[in-house]
Amino acid sequence: MKSLNSLPYNSITRFVKVVLLIRQLLVIYEKKCRKLMNLDVRGADTIKIDAIHTAIKSLIVNIDITATVVNAPSMRIQKLRDETLQPQLYELSRIYEDVETRSKVSPEAIASYNGDLFTRDHTSTQVLFGMPVQ
Repeated sequence: MKSLNSLPYNSITRFVKVVLLIRQLLVIYEKKCRKLMNLDVRGADTIKIDAIHTAIKSLIVNIDITATVVNAPSMRIQKLRDETLQPQLYELSRIYEDVETRSKVSPEAIASYNGDLFTRDHTSTQVLFGMPVQ
């Protein structure tokens, strides 16, 4: 059965590195935008404003490219989650619910319990734990 272990380790580490690179680019982008706004408010020279504006455009292109690179492994992880991990989680939750319903003791079973778990016919024990009485 497939899981996240089926993804190669180097592709996961590459994916993480690219995501971290996008974060770094976004931080730089925000700094450049603040700097551009400050220069604009102070009425700085148009050459400086144009240089910052050009740097921001370049950052936008880099962010778009790295986001595209991240998209392929991200789609693969989502597909793996949808095809294998989600059914496994569904099965696990179904088993848990089944165990939970079987482990509930009804008030009638407690009332009919005679206090001896080791009776010869085991009827009271079977009633107490919800097992079919034969």
